[in-house]
Amino acid sequence: MSFSSDQGHSESLLKGDYRPPKPTTLQLGLAILICLPVPLTVLADPYIDQVLEADETSIGSPQSAADQAAQTGRKLIGTELTLYRESESGRSGGWEQGIGVTWSQETLNHGILSLDASGRYQNSILRNGRQPTRESVLFRQDELPIAAGMTLSIAAGDTLARSNSLLANSYRQKLSSTLVRGLSTVIEDEKRTLTLTSGEIGSLNGFQTSGYINRSGWLTGADYDHLLSDDLRLGLGVWHVENSDRVEDHTTFAGALQLGGQTDDDTHQLHWLGDDQGNLGSWIDSDQQLGRWRHRYGLFWLEPGLLWTDQQIGNDRQGGYWQGDFRSFREALSLGVDYLQTNLDDDPLLIGATNLNMFARYNYQLRRKLSVGGLLSINQQNFSEAGQGYRDTYTLEGFTRFDNRLGTSNFRLTHSLEQASLEDGHLSTLTWDQEWPQLQGNHLRSTLALNRIHEAGDQRTEISWGVLYDRSLSETLTLDADLISNRTQADLANDLRSLDSNLGLLWRLAPALTLRANLNWSRNRTRPLGFPADKTNRRQLFITLQYSGTSGAAPLVLGRNRGKGGSGRISGTVFFDEDRDGVRSPGEKIASNVQLILDGRFRRTTDSNGYFEFWPVHAGEHQLHIAEELLPLPWILSEQMQSQVSVKVRQDTSLEIPLVTITD
Repeated sequence: MSFSSDQGHSESLLKGDYRPPKPTTLQLGLAILICLPVPLTVLADPYIDQVLEADETSIGSPQSAADQAAQTGRKLIGTELTLYRESESGRSGGWEQGIGVTWSQETLNHGILSLDASGRYQNSILRNGRQPTRESVLFRQDELPIAAGMTLSIAAGDTLARSNSLLANSYRQKLSSTLVRGLSTVIEDEKRTLTLTSGEIGSLNGFQTSGYINRSGWLTGADYDHLLSDDLRLGLGVWHVENSDRVEDHTTFAGALQLGGQTDDDTHQLHWLGDDQGNLGSWIDSDQQLGRWRHRYGLFWLEPGLLWTDQQIGNDRQGGYWQGDFRSFREALSLGVDYLQTNLDDDPLLIGATNLNMFARYNYQLRRKLSVGGLLSINQQNFSEAGQGYRDTYTLEGFTRFDNRLGTSNFRLTHSLEQASLEDGHLSTLTWDQEWPQLQGNHLRSTLALNRIHEAGDQRTEISWGVLYDRSLSETLTLDADLISNRTQADLANDLRSLDSNLGLLWRLAPALTLRANLNWSRNRTRPLGFPADKTNRRQLFITLQYSGTSGAAPLVLGRNRGKGGSGRISGTVFFDEDRDGVRSPGEKIASNVQLILDGRFRRTTDSNGYFEFWPVHAGEHQLHIAEELLPLPWILSEQMQSQVSVKVRQDTSLEIPLVTITD
């Protein structure tokens, strides 16, 4: 069975006459649409041996195109009012007021439109001589279909200039992103992503509401990610910085190649980095699953002076690492070794070091409610600077976790021994974390830690404890509070005490309106040897009134989602082709009440003019059939017709479908 626009059995009936672009939607789902019963208009000519009864096609009530057009997609609108106040002993209080607006609109074929805007005002105490008002604005249009299987995303305003995940997020080395006020464009399909970014370098600042602050400099970059095959992925990037007061003008090139990770659990990555000053860097990361063991290992080397945008990068170092993790039903074992060397050029103005770290961690599940484990680690450091020498640290730790009538208890005992060229030291720590049973909606957690430290001829005792509490007072009101205390007593140093408390309240005033208030109070006391105690108190108040409302529904898109983005329309007419030439000639009648099926699921019935329409339909290839068992005899669909129909984004596919007689 097929549909074509053949003239004389040679031209395809599938026309290329597309209408102007129409509103479109995000690919958010499929809707099951079924047709309303349509009475058949019996044709007097040509002769029909059998007619269709109305109830034979009564298989449900489809959503009309007009109804679907009324669905403009989901909409979100929110606003936020914030207030921050602080006071501290010995100085005037500061305050900040802010407002934020969020808007998002889903569309049929133009992606998701969104806007985030905020502004704040700070008094002179907080702004430290800076501009009192700051603002932040970001407009986005995400996943706009621009071609078959290809989408465009645009961000204008205060946005992050970031590399793709392959370049930026390896296991051992990270490449930081930079906030810019400018423009970012992303073009992507199923296998490729191209990102272009340019803007003024800045940062966001504020206690409750963020505002943009210019940090000097301009950043421009391009980033490319390509899935070459199921198990081979390539990432490339180039970034240029100029007029920055943090780094010199430079251009940095980055690249990465990943083998595996799509169809198996093993991945291997090769990264390289270089700037136009001649500095280079490279690292290798591997992740392999061998039975119950997972192995992660790699090597890295980054020359001194290597630059990456305006961000800090761990340059001037080389080394390698390995970590193996074993998992079974009851056991978990982790082993690892990490070697690091710095000051590769032996710069006399820098302190170079070699660092070797080894560890073993084991955990055993004795029973369903009881587990025990331990940790052994060795860290050895050697310094190149005269007089620094070495520092070796040996740590032994035991821990247990068990569930009991008092809730869940975690105990941890740690002892560390430090041997150094200057002076030895040791540390002992006992920690108890407890999650108590919930009683009538009260949720309580506590922690207690005791540290004994001996170093530099002094002995210190540190005691800290904390309590965290939350409770739902009603369906609309939630309370949370915490109290944390720290105390340090030393033989030769200052005695320190601190107490931090927080009280929070979340009140749902209406389904879309919430009020959040937090009050923090901190008290610190320092008692230097031989001097009176110095006390400071600080109070902070955070208040947020937030409205967030949603409306609309996701547009119902017909057909199988081929993952290409966007939608179009399929429409046309069905007619009785008496001369079997595939073209509707003058005098040939239209066929009403004929049932058409899209992708075996979505049905439409021709009207009294033989017209049918499927809209909106996911872009891509689809199968369109006619329910031939319901056709009036002696008419059938020509065997020469093709059932595959191609739908393009924001365009119409127009069809003329001929029916021929069995006797011809």
